[in-house]
Amino acid sequence: MRAGNKNIHNIKSIQMTLNRSIALLFSLALFTVLSCKKKDYSLGGTPDKSAINMEVKQDLTVDAGGNTVYLINHTDQVEPVWDYATGKSLRRTDTVHYAFKGDYVVKRSAITGGGMVDLDPITIHVTKDNLNYVNDPLWILLTVAPEKKKPGCSMQMRPAIRNSLPVPVTLPDRIMATVRWHPMD
Repeated sequence: MRAGNKNIHNIKSIQMTLNRSIALLFSLALFTVLSCKKKDYSLGGTPDKSAINMEVKQDLTVDAGGNTVYLINHTDQVEPVWDYATGKSLRRTDTVHYAFKGDYVVKRSAITGGGMVDLDPITIHVTKDNLNYVNDPLWILLTVAPEKKKPGCSMQMRPAIRNSLPVPVTLPDRIMATVRWHPMD
C-alpha cells in the first residue's frame, strides 16, 4: 500500500503544481488585460501667436541708417527661429548687422510644446550702407577697398579673383540687388 500512497501523493503534487501554474497564468492574463489602457500621446495645443513676444528692435543710435537690429525672445518655454534675410538664428537674443541699405524681412517662428507657431514677419528699412559690416575675409578677397572703387559703384571685383571664378558667379539675390556689382574693366 505504500506504493499506492506514494502514487496518490505524486498525483496530488502534480495536480497542485498544475493548479498553481493555471492560477499564475490566469492572474498574469487578468493583470495584462486590466493594465492595458489606450495611451493618448499628443503634443497639446499650440499657443496663440498673440501670446508669444518675439521682438525685432532696430537701433538707430548705433547706426544712423538702422543697420543694427536686435532679435529678442521675451517668452519662456518657447524656442525662437529667426530668418532675417541674410541668415538664420535660433538664439533667444541675437544682434544682426545689415551692411547694405534696403528693406529686409525678418520672419519669426516659435517652437512650442505643441508645435511650430509662425508669427507675422517684420520689415526692416535700412537707409544707409555701412561697409564696416562687410569686413569678413571673403568680402575683402572679392572686393576692392572702398577708397579704390569707381565712382557710382558700391563694390568692385578684383580682376585676379574675377578671372579665376567659374562663370557665371552665383551670389544671393539680396547682394546682387543692393551691391550694384560692376566688374572692373
